[in-house]
Amino acid sequence: MARVELKNVQKTYADGSKAVHDFNLEIADGEFIVLVGPSGCGKSTTLRMVAGLEEVTGGSIAIDGREVNNLHPKDRDIAMVFQNYALYPHMSVYENIAFSLRLRGADRGEIDRRVRHAAELLDLTKVLDKKPKGLSGGQRQRVAVGRAIVREPKAFLFDEPLSNLDARLRVTTRAEIKSLQMRLKTTTIYVTHDQEEAMTMGDRIVVMHRGIVQQAGTPMEIYANPANRFVAGFLGTPPMNFVPGLVTTDAAGGVTFTEHNGPGSAGGFTIPLPAAWKDKLVNHINTPLVLGIRPQGLVECERSSAELVLKTTLVEPLGHETDITAKSPMGSSLVARLTSRPGMKAGEELPVRIEPSACHVFEPGEVGVNLTRRA
Repeated sequence: MARVELKNVQKTYADGSKAVHDFNLEIADGEFIVLVGPSGCGKSTTLRMVAGLEEVTGGSIAIDGREVNNLHPKDRDIAMVFQNYALYPHMSVYENIAFSLRLRGADRGEIDRRVRHAAELLDLTKVLDKKPKGLSGGQRQRVAVGRAIVREPKAFLFDEPLSNLDARLRVTTRAEIKSLQMRLKTTTIYVTHDQEEAMTMGDRIVVMHRGIVQQAGTPMEIYANPANRFVAGFLGTPPMNFVPGLVTTDAAGGVTFTEHNGPGSAGGFTIPLPAAWKDKLVNHINTPLVLGIRPQGLVECERSSAELVLKTTLVEPLGHETDITAKSPMGSSLVARLTSRPGMKAGEELPVRIEPSACHVFEPGEVGVNLTRRA
């Protein structure tokens, strides 16, 4: 196991394009870190720099206190699992798992001990004699993980290892990987574009966008207290709703938010904001802002107590829950996640109140700062 430190790490290509900007992160011994973000955000490039598969063009990477910038991948004592399983089709599962140890000239008895231990951990004992073509996708991925385990590295690096699996198998395999890491307690860096995967697996997650770290923290810290609009919209299912508008003060000195589409438009719904936000918003009165509302924060209620009446445009039953897409009177599209609503149809009205704890106010723009973020 090992501590991994990235300090001001940068990646610039020959054409001048910058894939990673000043990446800083300290990963504790035995920690499970997930790098998450959309395609092209720099997460895989960062992982490949840790592995030594990409050259670092700025900053430093250290594993267990030793800078590894100029070390060959084989000298970094890490093991990497890729999206492509890269198994040898002519070899058995046993031979695939043992391959790297045989290359190192390990003792036959030690190879057998490690392979059988990995197979037991990964429930592969019964298929050790099979060839990869006789395995399911999930089993093939476990063989790739087993090949990493037998090396007993200081750190595991996973680059979107579940992307080739179907949705159901992804759920079971991600649980297996997380459970395995908790047992082995090996430092792990895991890359995915799937925010649900990141939320369920990581001790901490690092959200990246356009090569820049937007926020790092525990999954629930980031979900409940996003640093900016990009993070807020990226994490969470369904995604956060965003409504343009203005913050104003009321007669009692409190702050309110009014849906507003800019000069010349009539105002839409108005809701009171928490009193604790007044000091944070005082310098933004009557300037264009964006209200973020989690779908779970739109709570169905009696019309008499509604803060907002929506017009339903789409109903998506999920079993114990229902996702409702609807429009505000001014035309903002909103998604509400409600407890099961059998029989609800598009075109019906949906009276809701807005739960303040599920709301944030952002500056405009793709990465507009969360003005109401807790310190």
